[in-house]
Amino acid sequence: MLLPNHCSFLSHQRIHQHKSPYICPECGASCRSVHFQSHVTKNCLHYTRRVGYRCVHCSTIFTDVATLKSHIHNTHCEIFYKCPLCPMAFKSAPGTHSHAYTQHPGAKAGEPK
Repeated sequence: MLLPNHCSFLSHQRIHQHKSPYICPECGASCRSVHFQSHVTKNCLHYTRRVGYRCVHCSTIFTDVATLKSHIHNTHCEIFYKCPLCPMAFKSAPGTHSHAYTQHPGAKAGEPK
């Protein structure tokens, strides 16, 4: 569940841990009784908040893990092509081929990995 701040998060955790006094994550009201669930559900509408997944790189929020993973792969990951003959890596396959041709003349390089 996405909450506005750390204090609200801690209040939300107290609900799950059944720790009294309960503090409303939305308005900060304190309550020791069973009527707290009614307050959180009907007055402050805390449970209408939706679950979301935040990208750690850019803070964009996604509704499911699969979409988040796809976003991270497509937006924040770079692909490198490693020379099969040495530790060097390049941002393109042609760059790797060029490197192998000039730095490893005569060697059968094969395809970049």
